[in-house]
Amino acid sequence: MAALERITSPTDTNILSLVELKTFLRIDNSDEDSLLAALWIAARVMCENYTNVYCNDAADNFKLHMDEWPADSMITIPSAPFSAVSAVKYYNSDDVLTTLSTTDYSGDFKSKQGRIKLDETPTLKDKLNAVEVTMTCGYDEAAIPKPMLHAMQMIAANLYERRGDGMPPNKIISGFEFPAAVKALLDTVKVGGYG
Repeated sequence: MAALERITSPTDTNILSLVELKTFLRIDNSDEDSLLAALWIAARVMCENYTNVYCNDAADNFKLHMDEWPADSMITIPSAPFSAVSAVKYYNSDDVLTTLSTTDYSGDFKSKQGRIKLDETPTLKDKLNAVEVTMTCGYDEAAIPKPMLHAMQMIAANLYERRGDGMPPNKIISGFEFPAAVKALLDTVKVGGYG
């Protein structure tokens, strides 16, 4: 079992300016700036959760927790783009958190879905979350793929235009569905993930 934990969140300040979002939405006043800023964050989070591709302005922003070493000694990174490994730690058989030497693994930062190849897999304590990988994943604001950025704008517009279109709780069946165009844009950047 594996779980991905985001330990720092992006500031959202440089991904898209409020002026750019308002231009996209054809809004020329400041009456709803706070709402638009909140919708922009919601749109970013929705895109990231769907694609496993992240916007980032911080190093060491994720931890991957695993119960055991992969059988093939290859840790698949569930988020993208994968750009750095700060530490691979594990609980040894004495239940002591131990850092694996950087000479005992190598990172694949070029593939669409990154990987860490372990040269050895030390004995683990039999416990949940026995392995912890601290890493950096995500595009900086200038490198976010254009399809993803456009999908964020479309989602923000959809949320803004339909903010009062809620269904009664007893009528909600499957939750929010992306419009087909948004899904098509996001599918161009989507990578595999966990759970």
